[in-house]
Amino acid sequence: MTKGSHPGLLLDLHDSLSDQLIKSGLEPGKASDIAYTVTEHIHKTWAGQQLYVPKSVELKCATRNQDIYRRFNGKNFTELSREYGLTEMRIRQIIKEQREKRASA
Repeated sequence: MTKGSHPGLLLDLHDSLSDQLIKSGLEPGKASDIAYTVTEHIHKTWAGQQLYVPKSVELKCATRNQDIYRRFNGKNFTELSREYGLTEMRIRQIIKEQREKRASA
């Protein structure tokens, strides 16, 4: 990372972002610029705060629950329960939780 000086965590974040963008087909210079912009945003937004990064299981569940909510059409409890390997009751709970999150946001 050539722009400015950052502590190890931010430098690692920049390098990881840049590597992923390059793997996605972006030219290395452009990938580094985008990674720098994202890293700077995180630095400016959350500097000095403790940041909890959930384990991948928690992230996968949160992402899955958002997907279920987006795909819910008011009638497809059974379809969603089969597709995600969950009970209809759990699908209903997820829909309710997601509605409450959006209502309080």
